[in-house]
Amino acid sequence: MLVEDTNEPPLGVNSINITNKWIWENKALKANGANEKAFIDKDGYYQITIQKGDTLKLIPSHFLYKKEAPNYSISGLTNSQMINFTIKIDSIRYTHTLSQLENDYIYKNHLENVDPEKLVRVKGILSNKNTKNKRANTYILSGDFNNSEGSSLLALTTNEGEFDIEIPKHSRIIINPFGNLNEDKFFIHPTKDTIVNLEF
Repeated sequence: MLVEDTNEPPLGVNSINITNKWIWENKALKANGANEKAFIDKDGYYQITIQKGDTLKLIPSHFLYKKEAPNYSISGLTNSQMINFTIKIDSIRYTHTLSQLENDYIYKNHLENVDPEKLVRVKGILSNKNTKNKRANTYILSGDFNNSEGSSLLALTTNEGEFDIEIPKHSRIIINPFGNLNEDKFFIHPTKDTIVNLEF
């Protein structure tokens, strides 16, 4: 996996997704969160096992390559093989974007600290601090990555208020990102497997 005109591995966190397979989805709410995927390592390599009929899609870091990036997908694979992708860029815009990201803490953290080769699991239970009832259908969001439909990687709590999400080390999780003005949002940058039980 290389970036056009640089012959270097892509920066940021990039993934190869199986577009027709989901780790998390809620059909009743028509919500898709995370595809089955493999993250591309810092040297530009990846390995993923698929079934006949699956479709693979490269999803470059949207911080750097934005939504104008081409649709890198392939289907119809019937045997093991090596597939190389080249991420196309506008060299001037790419350089400009990098210089802007250097001045933004969140994006700089994403470039320098997030480790696609080390995944951490974050799980827990969310409750209402006043009623003590479990919070069902509360969003757990990682805006650092997109799924194959172009939306952020997310999950919803169960009826028992439980959630379970796996992300690269140091990346950001937002609990209750769409809460109303009277509710808190919680930001976490996990560095290891973590249990988060919250009342709010």
